[in-house]
Amino acid sequence: MSRTGENIYRRKDGRWEGRYIKGRQSNGKLHYGYIYSKSFHEVKEKLFLYKMHYKENYLNRRKSNVQSITLEDWALGWLSLQEKKVKPNTYISYESKMKNHLLPIIGDIPLKELTTIELQQAVNELEKGLNPSSLKAVFRVLRTCLNDAVNKEVLLNNPLKKVTFPSENKAQLKAFTAEEQEQIIQAINDEKDLPILFALRTGLRIGEIAGLQWSDIDWNRKILYVRHNAQRIKIKDQEKQSRIVIVPPKTDLSHRVVPLSEELVELLSELKKTSPSDFVFSSKEGPADPRTIRNHFKRLKKLANVSDLPFHALRHSFATRCIEKDVPVTTVSSLLGHKSVKMTLDIYTDSFIRDKREAISKIG
Repeated sequence: MSRTGENIYRRKDGRWEGRYIKGRQSNGKLHYGYIYSKSFHEVKEKLFLYKMHYKENYLNRRKSNVQSITLEDWALGWLSLQEKKVKPNTYISYESKMKNHLLPIIGDIPLKELTTIELQQAVNELEKGLNPSSLKAVFRVLRTCLNDAVNKEVLLNNPLKKVTFPSENKAQLKAFTAEEQEQIIQAINDEKDLPILFALRTGLRIGEIAGLQWSDIDWNRKILYVRHNAQRIKIKDQEKQSRIVIVPPKTDLSHRVVPLSEELVELLSELKKTSPSDFVFSSKEGPADPRTIRNHFKRLKKLANVSDLPFHALRHSFATRCIEKDVPVTTVSSLLGHKSVKMTLDIYTDSFIRDKREAISKIG
């Protein structure tokens, strides 16, 4: 039988055969599993899914095999390690970018033969279907994967270093105007809408709001501690099913203290009297589903007749109102849990337009 691509062969009977590592025999030799089909593409697609399922078997390839290891083999082993190290949603993002974008076009290339030219061609190919921001995000995952190969002395250097990417036009973050914000607040008349008010008054992310627990609130000091983040993640090996998990906040600086206004303290006190859950905003299963919160917000936007901005715009609106009220940027940065004041300045530069006008006026 003749071989086409990594671990896919054309048999004498005309069918295609795919081979994957299923485990090891008692004597230490590799135990292979096989897939057959009349279609090469069907075998290739199924083979990848089986390799993903048995990816841990690609972790400990013997050094004698390093020369023949493909990028796909290396990536599968790397993913297996990441699954144990990173947050569930981060791992899902890594796996998706590898599975849907990178490995289908460069996975068959032997790792040691991967060149800058081939990677540049991959960038050019993927650029047709991805915007510059998404394209860079895909290749950031590959860069981390290849850096691991460099650190383990499988590669001398990372061939992705000299690859160029299309320029990225950063989309301007939008916030509701002060008038629209007031219209949203006036439209709130249901307990289910409280997460929306909470976002406007605290600047918390939607996952931080959904993950907020009563134990995170200090009633005497009228503050809350951001300690949890509710996220919906896919259930492993079940493409269309997902579940809510509680994970730590996005970054170390996302762990923060946020003061509560008298308005929120009063509303939360009333809510706690009838709350059946450990979570401030809850469902029958536990924390409120971020998807449900977003759906309520869609309804409220129509009712309030405001711009069709995403839920995250409530966080930007909170920051914008702070800046408009001359709150120091260091304080705004701390309230939002940003990693630096520079990040806050970069994001909200247009919110300082009044200060810019005053500066120009003084010079004039």
